[in-house]
Amino acid sequence: MPDLAPDQRDSQPSAGRAGPGPRLEMRGCSKGQILIDGREVSIHSPRDAQKLGVAMIHAELHLVPELSIADNIFLGREPKTSRGTVDRARLRHEAAELLAQLDLEVPPTRLVRLCRPR
Repeated sequence: MPDLAPDQRDSQPSAGRAGPGPRLEMRGCSKGQILIDGREVSIHSPRDAQKLGVAMIHAELHLVPELSIADNIFLGREPKTSRGTVDRARLRHEAAELLAQLDLEVPPTRLVRLCRPR
């Protein structure tokens, strides 16, 4: 996992670890440096961030009830085929792997509206 560090010149850190694992908490990041593995990087767009392996996970997650679990997991960053269309098989396979890592026995094709909390 790359080491991400906030610019310490800021009076309050604009980024910091949020619990165990490769998560980062972002708060009003408007100035300073972004370091990945000790190297300063520039991020000007979400695409730049994705290329560097950085993603924003919003605390207030809103699911789309009419989409499947897999579609919700990859919403906005769907895997593509060489023709540029959504690679549905890969999307379902990767979603199934993520669900298995969480010990969730639910098909990734299930619509979110049909899911109930345990």
